[in-house]
Amino acid sequence: MKKDIVNIALKNDLKSLLENPDNVVKVFKGGVSGFSIEIEFKEPQTFSSYTYYENESLRDSDWESLESLIEIK
Repeated sequence: MKKDIVNIALKNDLKSLLENPDNVVKVFKGGVSGFSIEIEFKEPQTFSSYTYYENESLRDSDWESLESLIEIK
């Protein structure tokens, strides 16, 4: 069963991510403000960071949900 995305900004951007998955260059776990999910895009060449501050378990939960929705590169 798929869990809901907790990070509001990521949840809002999810539709565009799913509509154009080829625009995603790289997705990785980062350390911005403690814990984060980082996404690099091709066009426009941008970078988004979704922060979870000190909550690693919420970041990891969203990561698992994201893995089930898009191909993590």
